[in-house]
Amino acid sequence: MVKVVIRLGSKTFNNLKDLEKYLQAKINESLKSDVADAVCDELESSALEMLSEYEPLVYERRSSSNSLGSGGIADKNTMSSELISSGVLIVTPKAERNMDFSKYPGWGYDTNKSLAENLIEGYGNRQYPWNQPRDFIEDTRENLRKNKNHVEAMRDGLEEIFGKGNVI
Repeated sequence: MVKVVIRLGSKTFNNLKDLEKYLQAKINESLKSDVADAVCDELESSALEMLSEYEPLVYERRSSSNSLGSGGIADKNTMSSELISSGVLIVTPKAERNMDFSKYPGWGYDTNKSLAENLIEGYGNRQYPWNQPRDFIEDTRENLRKNKNHVEAMRDGLEEIFGKGNVI
């Protein structure tokens, strides 16, 4: 019988199952940090692009930038990322509706849904541009399909672990 020993840097594995387990743990680590950050960046960009389509007439936005620290839909601090299973990351915009600046609170807004769901599906009578469906999540997915920033983030994260040039 021949015993196979696999070396990866300073680590030694006696079988492929142990190597696979180790690699998946490192991939999950990169998903939770590097990839989550890249997806949040893209989500922020898509949300800001959506918000720049019009100036609201009957409410005020939280800030002119509506990004970091504003509490708005494009604020990365209001986004959550979670590894829901090995190799599967979900990033969710969790911003709440801004009741402080709404002149007509609840006007067509579905309070059983999140702010993101209301924006994506549209709400009320859709007479105004802010009531129209605006799927910034799908825009984010499409942008990531094109620019592959999440893939680059994974590669960079794994290169930090395994060394530059050791990840293809």
